[in-house]
Amino acid sequence: MSPFATHPGFDQARDLFPCQNLSSMAVGFSIVESAPWVYSALSDLWDLVQTGQDVRGFGDFSVRANTAIRVRKLLARIGDIPNLPVPTVNVFSGGGITLTWEMGSREAKYTFWPEGILTYCKEDNGETVEGNELPTDSAFNPREPVQWLLKRTPHAPAH
Repeated sequence: MSPFATHPGFDQARDLFPCQNLSSMAVGFSIVESAPWVYSALSDLWDLVQTGQDVRGFGDFSVRANTAIRVRKLLARIGDIPNLPVPTVNVFSGGGITLTWEMGSREAKYTFWPEGILTYCKEDNGETVEGNELPTDSAFNPREPVQWLLKRTPHAPAH
């Protein structure tokens, strides 16, 4: 049974109220409503954290709590960007995480290295356009790589 079904505090529901007008208390909920891809990314991250394990002969695919926290922080900083597709969330040996968004020929990828480093890469038609390490403090702008996906590329003039 779930802890909700067995905990005495959940025997009788009291003081139920709708979550519609919670203002600042529900900031996290509004992000999911305006950019539904966030829920999928958080769900995939949760699954990787819960199922990660050390696979003998292949590597350690368990996600460290610190790495998962860093991924969630980045998602919170970019989670209000609408119209992004659902990202692919993967773990790699050593417990690092990649978040990858693809739109048409473009791809933006964030890599959370288990050592605490965050890098990004932008690709167009399989060619790296830009990539770099992002600072770990609050001064960096993690939005630019995914906003780049939404920009239209100029087409070559017709002859």
